[in-house]
Formats: sequence, C-alpha cells, structure tokens
Amino acid sequence: MKEQSGRNAGFSLVEIALALMVTAVGMMGIMSLIPASLDLNKRAIEDGQLSLFADQVLNGYRAEVLRNPWAQRFNHTLSPMSPEVWIISAGNPLTVEPEPGTGLSTNFYTYKSAGGRFVEDLVVRYRLRVENSNFDPNILECELEVWPGQFGSELNPLTYYTEIYRGDGL
Repeated sequence: MKEQSGRNAGFSLVEIALALMVTAVGMMGIMSLIPASLDLNKRAIEDGQLSLFADQVLNGYRAEVLRNPWAQRFNHTLSPMSPEVWIISAGNPLTVEPEPGTGLSTNFYTYKSAGGRFVEDLVVRYRLRVENSNFDPNILECELEVWPGQFGSELNPLTYYTEIYRGDGL
C-alpha cells in the first residue's frame, strides 16, 4: 500500500486481485475438506454401529452358551438387539457357524418411523466362527468379523474376539 494522503490513497488493483486470489485458494481448501469430513463421519458412525452389533452378538452368544448345556454350544440363534425398536429380516436370524465357518451372513435392521414407513437403518454382513480351544476343551474361541452394508469388499473387516469359559467347571 502506498502511503499518500489525498485522492490517491488506497489499495492498488494488483493488491486487491492478489487478496481475492488468496481468499479464493483458502476457500477452495476449506471446501475440499468437506467430503473428507463427511467420509470420516460416516466411518465413525459405521464403526459405532458395528461395535454395538458385535457386543450384542458375542455377549448374546455367551449368555446362550452359559444358559444351556455345554453339548449344545454350537446350536444357537440369537434374537435381534432391541426387538422393541428393530425389526430384523425374518429369514436371517443371527447364526453361528462352527469351525471353520466360511460363509457370510447378512442382517438388515429396519425400524418403523413415526409416519408408519419402514426405514432400513443398518445392514451388517458378518461371519461368526466358534471353535473349541486347542489348549482347553472347556474354552470356546469366538471370532466375529463384520462389514458395513449389504455389498462391498470382504477385505479389512472389523474383527472382534472373545473366549467363553465353561460355567460349570467340568
């Protein structure tokens, strides 16, 4: 900026153009962050939903195993989480695949909105493997792999692991 007094004081046209260019580049940088932040938000929501699903499956399976005879430990189906809210797809109860368990199962979680419409809110693909421990026959090793959505790659699942100890100590 030139330091003059009178009519010629102010910014030159080049300085104004340069300031507008810097502002435009900054605005483009900020706008380019929006898709990345939306993607991170989507992934965070999916991770939370999948973690809740895994908690429900593994702890529900643990409860079924400890409540029933040990000989029936591979023969369980689990009810959906919060059945008063979620309507699980009728043909797809949560199932256990005994060792080695290579198939994928898909569950659709739907709820009835206030307007009476059914809204599909969560789709989970999963593989639950349950096998006896190599070290102790009174221990079950449970591994749950989950993926968000009905379709997509089977690479990089979220994997959850727990062990279930035989409750009667026999």
